[in-house]
Amino acid sequence: MITLLKKYDDKLLVQQAERALANDPSIDNSRISVSSKNGIITLEGKSRNQSEHRRAVDIVQRSLKSKNLKYDRIADKIIES
Repeated sequence: MITLLKKYDDKLLVQQAERALANDPSIDNSRISVSSKNGIITLEGKSRNQSEHRRAVDIVQRSLKSKNLKYDRIADKIIES
């Protein structure tokens, strides 16, 4: 019998990413959703401009790194509107 080990804690990854976005006053986190499956974190939604878009991705990356949370990658599906 093959046992698959859970490599990533998707729930914790989403919680931390959402917390990081909510704590940054320069980001309208109500327009960005976060999901994670098998360590692939997906950011979807709309940003007000390119600066907010880049900041959202950056703040999530830095937050996860600061907490030493293991993830595969961030799928950036944010569009600027």
